[in-house]
Amino acid sequence: MIYSKANLAVRDAASTDKRDVTLNRVQFERDGTTVAASPDGVLAVSPHDPVRAERFPRLEDDVGMPPEDGVGVPPGYVGDVARTIPPARSVLAYVQMTRCTEREVELLTTDGTQKIKRASAPSRGRFPPWRAGVGDAARKATRGRVCVNRVALIRMLQAMEKACPDKGNSNPVYIEFGGEEDSLVLRAENYALGQRAIAVVRPLAGPGWLEADEWEREVRSAGDEAVASGNAPKRIARRPVRRVAKRKDPA
Repeated sequence: MIYSKANLAVRDAASTDKRDVTLNRVQFERDGTTVAASPDGVLAVSPHDPVRAERFPRLEDDVGMPPEDGVGVPPGYVGDVARTIPPARSVLAYVQMTRCTEREVELLTTDGTQKIKRASAPSRGRFPPWRAGVGDAARKATRGRVCVNRVALIRMLQAMEKACPDKGNSNPVYIEFGGEEDSLVLRAENYALGQRAIAVVRPLAGPGWLEADEWEREVRSAGDEAVASGNAPKRIARRPVRRVAKRKDPA
């Protein structure tokens, strides 16, 4: 089974709580999807493009295949594997799962001159039914949509984090937007200093809207099926937002 370095990137979305055996993992699925989650959200990456992966050398005949319900491994292990992938050679930007048993998962990469193997014990427990959760969220996401430069959005959020740090670790940011041609408005509060921050991120012109592909449509349909069967997933647990009493203006 082949996965790309993009598939390995979901590790940064996994729960960092090592006591949480359900979410402190990267889930490898049989169709080539990878997914990770935390109480804050979910990130999934679709299977690799077989056309683009044609030049990647199949280094061993042994092919590991995840079970029907997938297999999880620790995020740290996935990070170790990702660091063995050459950064500037897209033809080698893949890993081969060469073993997948109840006791061991083995991933193999190459730097062009040698094989590099890393093995890990699989995670315990079962990963949540994420497709139904993501599909249900996508089904309800109908109030508006906007495309922005994600690097610009990240930079703005990082600046807001410096202006409005939150020692309580709730880190709320309030997002308001209109439509596809309207800017995002981001708002936050510095609780310690009693100040507010407001930012605007302009929409990205030109690319048009990213329509769902076959994989996304399959994920979205899982939410519809869950609703139809009466098994709609519960919302992902959200971190509590600290409530601060309003300050009275001086007379």
